[in-house]
Amino acid sequence: MAEPDRSKGDGAPLRSVTSEALLAGERELAIHHGPAEYRLRVTRAGKLILTKAPAGPVPAFGRTGDPAL
Repeated sequence: MAEPDRSKGDGAPLRSVTSEALLAGERELAIHHGPAEYRLRVTRAGKLILTKAPAGPVPAFGRTGDPAL
């Protein structure tokens, strides 16, 4: 089986990060994209789910109560 193309359209390598590195031992992560907030979470079955969080004020980065953010 051929390896999937892991490059951007310009041929440069696509940046890659593991889910473990993103989640840093947690089961859920907030991702801020423009005015929207998304939640990346791990299910009991070990699958990843990305959902858009309900509208509301978006906290400033690092102000979510988690000192690692």
